[in-house]
Amino acid sequence: MIKKAIARFWLSWLILFIVLIIAAIPSIPKVTAAINPAPAFCENQGYNHTTINNTEYCVFDSENKCETNAFFRGECGVSFVRDFPCVKEGKYVFTSFESCCSGLDPYLPKGLLGQETCQKVSIFQKIWDQIRWWIGSLFQK
Repeated sequence: MIKKAIARFWLSWLILFIVLIIAAIPSIPKVTAAINPAPAFCENQGYNHTTINNTEYCVFDSENKCETNAFFRGECGVSFVRDFPCVKEGKYVFTSFESCCSGLDPYLPKGLLGQETCQKVSIFQKIWDQIRWWIGSLFQK
């Protein structure tokens, strides 16, 4: 009788484990959005980003503008650079020039390509993402 109870116990855990694996596989996304940081830098500074004759510009006012990538690299318009507020939860973060608000971390689950977002991420979430990535990699061709 005790052996049957032990067998049922382990069988129920095995079934639960298999269900969790099956549930994890379809929910593993491959790519999230990846954004060019130069136009985002311009817009996050509060300026207009526009294209003129196939060249992208960050327009500061009616008299001043810089090529967007030059502004991002600090080669132009340095006097127009402002301090950034922290990035709120769920929003894209460009760690090269922004930081998440207190209690949040830049996060992109393992195995994904794309842009990090500011998230409250527990160690358990990171472990679960690692397990999902590992399981997903087993089934990829």
